[in-house]
Amino acid sequence: MLEADVINSDEESYFVDENNLLTIIVDKLKTNKDNVEIGFIKLLTKSKENIELS
Repeated sequence: MLEADVINSDEESYFVDENNLLTIIVDKLKTNKDNVEIGFIKLLTKSKENIELS
């Protein structure tokens, strides 16, 4: 996830400038069916809105 948008693409096609990152949040979600664990990585940028909220 970048901000609130889910990135559903090849991970090789994205470049993230580390200087623009405010926060990296790593979450795990277990599904009820088959106990599959899904990993979510949320990237928040240093936008004015995100800085004010943090």
